[in-house]
Amino acid sequence: CPDSPPFPLNSHPDRDTDSVSYRWTRFGSRLTSGIWPRTDLPGHGRAPLPMADGTALYTELRVPQDAKPAQIKAAFMKLARVHHPDRPGGNCEKFQKIREAYEILKDPQKKAIYDTVGRGAGSQHVQMFMRTSRTQASATSSGVNMFSRHSHVKFDRSVRRDGPWNKRRGRDMRHHLQIRLSEFYNGGLRKLKLNKHKVCSECNGHGGNVRAAQPCMQCQGLGHVLIQQGLEFSRGTCPSCFGKKIRFAKNACCSKCNGKGALPVQKILEVRIQKGAAVGTQIRFPKEAEQKPGELPGDVVVVLGERAHKFFRRDGIHLRMKKKITLIEALSGFEFTIRHLDNRLLHVKSEPGRVYQPGDIRAIKEEGMPVCGYPFANGNLYIEVVVKIPTKVPEQVLQTLTKLVGRPQKLDIPSDAQEVELTGFNAEEEKKREAQFRKNPICSNEDEKHVNQRDHGKSQCQTQ
Repeated sequence: CPDSPPFPLNSHPDRDTDSVSYRWTRFGSRLTSGIWPRTDLPGHGRAPLPMADGTALYTELRVPQDAKPAQIKAAFMKLARVHHPDRPGGNCEKFQKIREAYEILKDPQKKAIYDTVGRGAGSQHVQMFMRTSRTQASATSSGVNMFSRHSHVKFDRSVRRDGPWNKRRGRDMRHHLQIRLSEFYNGGLRKLKLNKHKVCSECNGHGGNVRAAQPCMQCQGLGHVLIQQGLEFSRGTCPSCFGKKIRFAKNACCSKCNGKGALPVQKILEVRIQKGAAVGTQIRFPKEAEQKPGELPGDVVVVLGERAHKFFRRDGIHLRMKKKITLIEALSGFEFTIRHLDNRLLHVKSEPGRVYQPGDIRAIKEEGMPVCGYPFANGNLYIEVVVKIPTKVPEQVLQTLTKLVGRPQKLDIPSDAQEVELTGFNAEEEKKREAQFRKNPICSNEDEKHVNQRDHGKSQCQTQ
């Protein structure tokens, strides 16, 4: 019989009957065998997924199973403030457990896997489940038959002909946003107004009726023209067809975009600044850049810059500042107040019994910048002491200081030393004086060479 297999279904001369089973299907008049893994034998096929082990992760975070993402995050932050290792009485092991629970429950896909598989499932099962789900979802949305042997060939050909893979990606738009140091410290939200062009939805970027299109006469259908700038030529976009290589008659132009293929639009982008974000951080908004016909829109990239602060200067995760004190404060101690970046008033006291030298740097622990990604960690605030030395000292004060610290040590001066005096000077006048010397020299370079040669000859004669 042509419809029956040449050997029994569960036997094959070249195959092990314990590991595979055969299913016979008919394609026309041909019989082909397909090898299918057996799942009823141990060690063969896909292992069944373990059942869920209850509500262990929900118990860790103390939230119900139907909790929303906002509730899960709030519960995690509340427990993290108590059990974080950097907090007094924190428990590292407990914090690790609630962090692992939060990492799973905050992600809707991982949460769904946990509710289905449970915590007892190994990473292999979870990864296999996620990979299979993504493959099936992408194949279903793309119209691909996953069980057809050659369907991917037809799918690739049709997509590469008409899909977005052939479109060229447009340029990214970069915007440098200067923000205050307090916004880096506290975090914040900035709104950015963006003016751009969007492809016309009426004509899909063509500019009119494609059937009535004609080649552009100015660029000869090239889309670009040569522009003369002095003696040089450069290539530029054709001003007649705007680079589309075709033109439309007035009655065939799109009434919405007037034949340009794009419309000017405005959009408000919300730039969220994290606490402790670094200078130069790039915040990317995908596909929000300028859109041109026949191109995929690029991204808008916002680069964070920092404005100079009156008192503080940022140094990584630390803050630095300078404090001017008098000579008597350097000897006897000082105290002052300063308004921090979060509007707190700090009362700073000097260390008792310490004499501060010019340039001394002292630290206030955990009063620096927040560490991005670590909600309970801060850098230090470093204060550099600048001692103001008085310009004149009264005689009575000088005598008192002499009694306290003693007189300066006298120096043995040789008899051939020339005595000079220290005086003040004006830097601008000295620069003008130097420029005058260079502008009007008394002798030229040739005269200097002649004088040098003459002096050199004299020295040689005297040596001989």
